[in-house]
Amino acid sequence: MYFSAHFETKKYGYVSFALPTVKRIINKSNKIQDKFFMYVSPNGTPWAATYVVGPKFSTYEKRLAKQRKRFLGHNFNSEDEKNYKRLQQINNGLNLRFKLS
Repeated sequence: MYFSAHFETKKYGYVSFALPTVKRIINKSNKIQDKFFMYVSPNGTPWAATYVVGPKFSTYEKRLAKQRKRFLGHNFNSEDEKNYKRLQQINNGLNLRFKLS
């Protein structure tokens, strides 16, 4: 179990992160592992995050976050139809070299 905090900013949208806890998780290789993560998202959800950090996120999700930032910026309007279509294309792994219609 972990606790998380969410802050809303004008520049980045929502900044969400896990709060540090006293209890740590020991994985199968007997290494201590904290459940730390942080992401920046315009609507507070990880699927639209433009910046992610932590072992919770895979390298694929980190690459997707870089693409979202590159094509949409940090605090984009995720309810706008054009941005939402572009976000879906990024999340589905489609090629974005061509202009959206």
